[in-house]
Amino acid sequence: MGSLKKCIGILMLIMLCSSFVACGGKSDETNVDTTPNATTNATVDTQKKSATLYVDFSYGSENPTPQQKQTYNMDYSGELTPQMLCDGLSKLTGLDFTAKVTKEKKGIWVEWEEKSSLITGLDDRTLKKEFTFSDEDSMRWFMMDSLWQTLIENFGLDIYYTQTNGETLVLKGLKPVHTFEKDTAYKGSTYYFTNVKKAEATNPAKTSVPELEKTEVPTPKETEAVKSKESSGFTQQQAFDYLADLVSPELKKGMALMQDYEDNINGEHCWTFILGENTPDHFVGEKHFAVSENGKVYLMEIVSGEYQLYEPD
Repeated sequence: MGSLKKCIGILMLIMLCSSFVACGGKSDETNVDTTPNATTNATVDTQKKSATLYVDFSYGSENPTPQQKQTYNMDYSGELTPQMLCDGLSKLTGLDFTAKVTKEKKGIWVEWEEKSSLITGLDDRTLKKEFTFSDEDSMRWFMMDSLWQTLIENFGLDIYYTQTNGETLVLKGLKPVHTFEKDTAYKGSTYYFTNVKKAEATNPAKTSVPELEKTEVPTPKETEAVKSKESSGFTQQQAFDYLADLVSPELKKGMALMQDYEDNINGEHCWTFILGENTPDHFVGEKHFAVSENGKVYLMEIVSGEYQLYEPD
C-alpha cells in the first residue's frame, strides 16, 4: 500500500511538471507577435516635428531687406526628406515646386519636372497675395532661391539644379543668366547678378561706347571677308565684335552688350550675348542674341524662348 501511494505521488509530480513546461512554451510564442520595440518605433514615427521653410524675394539684391527673406514653420512626422520641403513650399506658395529630389553624401540633386512652375512659367492660376509676381523672371529666381536656401539650411549640403533626365537646366529668356550647369552647385541669384556686374567692370568694351569705338570693330562685310579665309570659324571674341557692330546704334544710346554662354541652335554651335542696360542694382537684359561660328546671327523671341534668324533694320 505504501508503495502504491509512493507511485501515485511520483506520477502526479511528473504530470505537474509537464503542465508547467506547456504553459511556458505558449508564453514565448505570444511575445514574438508583439514586441516592445515595435510599439516604441510606432510612437517615434508619429511624433510631430517642425522644419523651417525659407522664402527669398531678394531677386539678385546684394543687400536684401528682412521683408525679402522670410521663414515659415512646417510640421512633419517621421524622417525629414528634401521631398517634404518641396511639397511644403508648394503648399505654402501655391506654386508647383515639382521635382525629383535625390539626396547623396556630397549634395542634393533637384531635377525640375516639366510640369513645375519653374519650367511652365506664369499661368492663369490665382496666386496667394503674398506670393504674386509681375513677371516670370522674378518668379523663377524666387523659386530657385527659396528651395536652395531651404534645402541648405535643413541639410547643409550643396544643391544642384537639373531638368529632365538630369540634363543642364536651361531657362530660356531668364535674365541675366539662363543656364545652370548640372555639375555646378547653385549659388543663389545674388551671386549670378553680382558676377554679371563684375564681368562688365572688367571688360569696358561691354559697357563703354568710347572704349568700344577705340577697338576698331570690323564691319560685317570685313568680318565676312575674314571668315571666308578661315576654316576654324568665329572665336567668341570675333563673334562679340561682329555683333557689337550690328547693334552699335543701340550701344551708342547707352545700352551695353555682355557675353553670356554657349548654345546649340539649329545644329550649330553658337556664342550667346545679352543686350541691355545697367541699373543701380544690376544689369537688365532686354535682347538675347546668338552668333554661330559661321557668322549667322539669331535673336531670341521672348514669348517662345526660341531663336530666330536676326535681320537688322
